[in-house]
Amino acid sequence: MSGNGKPTLRLVRGGKDGHRFGRVSLSVFSLHDVPACDAIVVEEDSWQILAAGPEFTLCREHPVRIMTELLDTKPLPAGTVIPREGNPLIMVAVVYDFDSVPCCRPRWVTTALREVFRICRLRKIQSLLMPLPGSRYGRFPARKSLRLVFRILRHDGDCGLRRVSFVCTTEEEKETVDQLLASETEFWSRSRK
Repeated sequence: MSGNGKPTLRLVRGGKDGHRFGRVSLSVFSLHDVPACDAIVVEEDSWQILAAGPEFTLCREHPVRIMTELLDTKPLPAGTVIPREGNPLIMVAVVYDFDSVPCCRPRWVTTALREVFRICRLRKIQSLLMPLPGSRYGRFPARKSLRLVFRILRHDGDCGLRRVSFVCTTEEEKETVDQLLASETEFWSRSRK
């Protein structure tokens, strides 16, 4: 324990399995080779439009009832995380608000990540799969996304996770993020001394 009562984290260089930050192994995967995990983070916007598919279904409800429900719908606050039961657990993290400029802000991502890690601690989740926070639609640079994750892991201490896997959409992005992850673990290692 450190002097402030929080667990002391130690960076340990990872090998084939990725990079280490304290007891958490951090690694990067492409969409085609994601590992099995206990929970998955899915990023969403405040109106939950990103998850809406283009499929068309016939509705038996009266159009007036549908319109009334739409008028009563409220956006979710940015930073909200909604767990959806299943195996693996899906955590819908609201990190985008397309009514705002910019549509993604570091404090929203930070709030959502803290909630994700809190849920992981409460549910004893050990492995988590997630995109780089805020990078897809919010256009956060990969380094900025990783630094948010490192700050929260360092600040919040042990969240119970043993593995965090970041998923990238292309092999090129995967290679870039893996190199950044190596340099960031080195950076955070030096900053702890």
